[in-house]
Amino acid sequence: NLLPREGRSDTDLLDAIEEEARGSYPSPQFFRLDDGARRGLGIRGLVDGRQSLEQVHLLAPGRYEDVVLRARVTATPERRAAACALAECLLGSMDFECFPHREPGRAVPSGKPAWWREARRLEAAGKLKEAEATIMRAVDTPTYASCIAELYAERMVRLRRAGDSAGATSAYKEADAWNTFFASQVSAGGEGVAVSHQRDRFRDRLRRDYASDFVRVAI
Repeated sequence: NLLPREGRSDTDLLDAIEEEARGSYPSPQFFRLDDGARRGLGIRGLVDGRQSLEQVHLLAPGRYEDVVLRARVTATPERRAAACALAECLLGSMDFECFPHREPGRAVPSGKPAWWREARRLEAAGKLKEAEATIMRAVDTPTYASCIAELYAERMVRLRRAGDSAGATSAYKEADAWNTFFASQVSAGGEGVAVSHQRDRFRDRLRRDYASDFVRVAI
């Protein structure tokens, strides 16, 4: 989700997230991350039923300099590093070019992978299978399915805003299908639990943030 910076530093934002978490969980343990490129807050000691979980909140530049993108990663302890690597892949390929009415003088974030830019170009041209193939060639892990789901999620919101209800509904279904397929490739156990959480959060975000009334009815 997008956080207004409101003059706050990354440390201030992470402090606020930590304070919120202290009131949400019975006995959380916290640690900070700072690799020079990304800052984050880690939380240990979370439990879902009998399953121990950890959470990492990562900060990334938002659409403008006064907005910060907060990504929340939830995984089992043994899969936290891999889950964060997936989040880094998504954050590193994310931009905001699909948003209309960009204010003059605001620069589009740079440094996106060439394969992601090419996939988005093909998708915008309606060459969907070619866009999928571009991502599959570039990402040689099951993560490719999650990246394709993100591509279709972007397509859905753009088509919805353009008034193309049929196209937006189709993109919604593709995004959900690829997200489900990604989760199906992961083994059972702790890893499966973490990825199932990720699948469900993506689906909730798709419905909450993107889906309009006609999409809810159509599906």
